[in-house]
Amino acid sequence: MKVLLPLRYLKFLIDSLILNFNTIFSGEYKVIFDKCQRGCSHIRALKGENETTSLVDLLRASLYAGYPVFLSIKELQDFLSEDFRLLRRKLTGIRAWQFVKFLIALSFLKVENNSWILDRSFILLDRGEKTIISQLLGVLFAIVSAEKKLEVSYYIYTHLLDLNCKGRQADFLGLKLPNQGIILEAKGSTQERNIRKIEEACKKDKPQVENTINCFSDFESEIELKGYISITQLSNSSISTYLIDPPPYKKGCLPNKNIILHYIPIISFLESKLKNNEQIKEIKVVGEIFKIGYISNFLKIGLHKEIYTILKKKEFSFKELEEYIQKFKKIREKINSKTISLGLDGIIFIIDEDKIKKPCYELISR
Repeated sequence: MKVLLPLRYLKFLIDSLILNFNTIFSGEYKVIFDKCQRGCSHIRALKGENETTSLVDLLRASLYAGYPVFLSIKELQDFLSEDFRLLRRKLTGIRAWQFVKFLIALSFLKVENNSWILDRSFILLDRGEKTIISQLLGVLFAIVSAEKKLEVSYYIYTHLLDLNCKGRQADFLGLKLPNQGIILEAKGSTQERNIRKIEEACKKDKPQVENTINCFSDFESEIELKGYISITQLSNSSISTYLIDPPPYKKGCLPNKNIILHYIPIISFLESKLKNNEQIKEIKVVGEIFKIGYISNFLKIGLHKEIYTILKKKEFSFKELEEYIQKFKKIREKINSKTISLGLDGIIFIIDEDKIKKPCYELISR
């Protein structure tokens, strides 16, 4: 029996997390990136670079991670065309847990001296809990690192694709339009690891990345597939993400329409707001219009209005979406705020700083 968490619990967790950071929403972490595709055996030769990411970036990443958070196939039948070969199973209800588990993991992070680190409360967890939290954080840092270093725009949880894959699958298919796919396996660890152990971990995960690449055989349109392994090292002094490219590459295929899987959480969220007669606002960010709804007192999320219109047509191409990616890149360059996170996909998360500054009794009384 599946238990669906009340949405008020989800809202409480989001607001508690945002308040806990006390307006220090951004910090640095290190990304060790395999630019030359030398693979697992050459990690010691890689050099790291500091990257800045924000709490709202990590919150946006949690929307992509795992099974869609707000997916309800029954409610979205009018929105999605029935010929989509999308899901291996039907999911019903607002699956708040898929979002909540990442919120819990994020509560064990903090920014200190402008760097992301593990909070001291992490040591109070038992071994199993530490493993789960570090894995969840590893997924989030893998997603933000792939967006920064590989310009991945869309993420699809591979188990949602009907790949007929035997054996273990890597976590994500990331898409970099027009024709590049990234198979991404994400790991997180709090154990002190030297370079040799990280190389061993990379080699251990390489077979399931290759296996997932080999599963792309009977799709309709061609993309080039590359495999990446992300290993995030977490400690109370720093966070580092190794983004390693183990060869080989392969030509694979993916139908354009499968990209809807990436957007289902945000589309379902907005559609459920409309269905329940809740307010959806249109706001301007750097001159562009976004459809926005509040998911909690302090956090609003939404989608670029034109992308929303394109998806409702049900007929679109990678080329059409690629033009918008270039637009969103330019918009991101103009956004100078640690409380706004815009993805290359047009999905936007905004922390409402004005509401945070209001007295608590005003919020409780609503």
